[in-house]
Amino acid sequence: MSRLADKRAFATKIEKIKKNYGDFIIVPCGNGEFEARAIYGQYTVNLQLQTCSCRRWDLTGIPCEHAATVIAQEGGQPEDYVSDWYHKRSFLASYNHIIHPMNDPDMWEKSGKPPI
Repeated sequence: MSRLADKRAFATKIEKIKKNYGDFIIVPCGNGEFEARAIYGQYTVNLQLQTCSCRRWDLTGIPCEHAATVIAQEGGQPEDYVSDWYHKRSFLASYNHIIHPMNDPDMWEKSGKPPI
């Protein structure tokens, strides 16, 4: 249940970030770099490296509001820039191994050593 709640919260995170699109003035600098200016400061966003100077995108893997605004201005969707760790294929790859069943400890071969 908690995992489902986390997934719902993640889905709404991107929507909340999108609401801040109009709060920034975006200045292209070239080579995938942009400056996102706001009343409270300015941030450097690099779409190629998927980084922002606020470091939120770097730490979470989810574009911050500065990066999301740049992505939207460039005609993209912030969802396309979310880290691969959040994608279904990565989740499935993490849990694709098999844990084989084992017998009850009463059925284990006795070693003659003291129990752990």
